[in-house]
Amino acid sequence: MPTGSDNGQTPIIDMLKKCISAETISFHMPGHTNSLGFSDWLRENALKIDTTEFSLTDDLNDPGEAFRTASCLAAETFGAGMTFFITTGASIAVHASLISLASPGDIIIADRKSHSSLLNACRLYGIKVVFAFIPDIPELINEYPDAALVFVTRPDYYGKADDISNIIHMSESRGMPVVVDESHGSHFCFAPALMPSSALSEGAHVVIHSAHKTLPVLTQGAMLHISKGFLRKKPESAKIFAGALKAVSTTSPSFLIAATLDHARALMSTKGNSLISNSTEMIRAFHSMLPENIRNCLSSFQGDPMRICITPGAVSVDITYMVERLNSEGIYPEFYDLTDIVLICKFNNTEDDFRKLAGVLTEVYEESMSDKEQIERNFVDFSRRVHLKDKIIEILNVSCRIPFSPSESHFKSDGAESIELKLSENRVISEPCAIYPPGIPLLIPGQIIDRNLISMLTDLLSEGIRINGITETSCRSSAEIPRFLSVFI
Repeated sequence: MPTGSDNGQTPIIDMLKKCISAETISFHMPGHTNSLGFSDWLRENALKIDTTEFSLTDDLNDPGEAFRTASCLAAETFGAGMTFFITTGASIAVHASLISLASPGDIIIADRKSHSSLLNACRLYGIKVVFAFIPDIPELINEYPDAALVFVTRPDYYGKADDISNIIHMSESRGMPVVVDESHGSHFCFAPALMPSSALSEGAHVVIHSAHKTLPVLTQGAMLHISKGFLRKKPESAKIFAGALKAVSTTSPSFLIAATLDHARALMSTKGNSLISNSTEMIRAFHSMLPENIRNCLSSFQGDPMRICITPGAVSVDITYMVERLNSEGIYPEFYDLTDIVLICKFNNTEDDFRKLAGVLTEVYEESMSDKEQIERNFVDFSRRVHLKDKIIEILNVSCRIPFSPSESHFKSDGAESIELKLSENRVISEPCAIYPPGIPLLIPGQIIDRNLISMLTDLLSEGIRINGITETSCRSSAEIPRFLSVFI
């Protein structure tokens, strides 16, 4: 019989109760906005339809009529030739795409701002990768004409949607498929006059949607789309992708999550344009409520208009204080980094939500402008933060244009050891290191640490920036340099 101090405690439930016990305004994923994006029937019956495969249901891994029909409707709605429902997250779609289109030993070309799931897939399946930022990918296509595929992330976490038409055109002319991680852009196709162009409309061959990020879908709800053109050229790809997804997915997919994917598709196909139009109108009205200086440090219309990016330091406002004030008023952004606060606007955000957001931002700005000495301190602090953010871009740049074979480090027979950062010069990294969010690997397995990289990483760590994969031992003081795992060269 179990013993101990359990006493029926439920710490996770207790934690989550806080999310619904107070009046909160959500500007973060998931896109269903505290279940408001679901139908009354879904909300009332959610736990009842958490079921499994039996005589009354279908099988997502071996689709019958219900799942085949839902997939066909989704493909038609999103403009794909074939669509797969995924209930275990878009990372699974990344893995399935790579093993469907590349073989062990192949080189792929990837956007340097790709999510860590891409790197993990390369590590597991023996695929080599060479990175570049999106503007430089065309050069890599020329350098590596035999690459198995090009992998692009668009839009990024901040809503920026780069032009990828040239990448798709160049790749198409070489018979090189383009996979687009459009995790944050599942809604683009529903209001083409208001949104950046969708990847499928641009001619991408495979598109991944982490639907729960921007649509009314439960967390882990995702879709993988194969374009009509790619299916015409390679009809066998349908079977290949289906097999790959079956290999990397759970044998117990969630009917509940799949139901919300079906719900979101039906909702957006009938009301998507009007929902987005209403939301963008409210966001424009929100802009007009703000003092001009605060308006000028927003960037919600530089890419995805449903994503608001605030740069408080641009008007000498302390970013940490602004986030604390937002939270104290029950307003929760998606995340903030060194310089920017990112808010994801959802279809169920109301005029009152935006009015309250505008009020808090205005109050913080006016308070900050009343103290000249604080203005100067905030300006100096912002300059420092911009410098640190530049260092992050510089660190990302270090690993560009160098082919990596992450699996060689992952499966290295003599293993890894933990070593102090300051002693790691000329050592080879064995584990990826990343800042979350957005989960872009700063350091890549197989990468060699040099003195300049040690210096830049030390600067970031000394400012209290947490980098997953670089850890401090509990017996050391916080002033000492953390440690990270590396393999012998």
